[in-house]
Amino acid sequence: MHNMANEEYCGKPYKIIDSKRKLKIGIVASSLSDFITKEEHIHDETDSTQSLYNLIQRLQNDIGQIAFLGGCDLELLSDMDPDCLVDMSFDRSFLDEIKEASGRYLYEKREAQDALNLLKLYHASTIDQNSSKKSKV
Repeated sequence: MHNMANEEYCGKPYKIIDSKRKLKIGIVASSLSDFITKEEHIHDETDSTQSLYNLIQRLQNDIGQIAFLGGCDLELLSDMDPDCLVDMSFDRSFLDEIKEASGRYLYEKREAQDALNLLKLYHASTIDQNSSKKSKV
């Protein structure tokens, strides 16, 4: 068991610093490919957090914009963890309201899309039935 613990934590420590030297992240990696994989994962999370931050700032200025957001943005907001964003000077109750509202809008958009898809199927089957009746006559 002792060997497993050593294998699990073996690697070298690395520090990632952004170009403005504001963000510093430590990574332990066992190889260059392991380091690259972990760094890419952190980069993706940072991009996602930055997008989320920008969205919330826009909504703070005009909450009505939530009605015009696309599915990806609504999904990002409805999946957010408000506890992680309170540190970014956002009010917790505001974050909770955005999370709940975005989830509701996302649900409504999906329901509307499902209804449209059903209408398209119905329309396509009606056209097929009419064209097969005409060809028989």
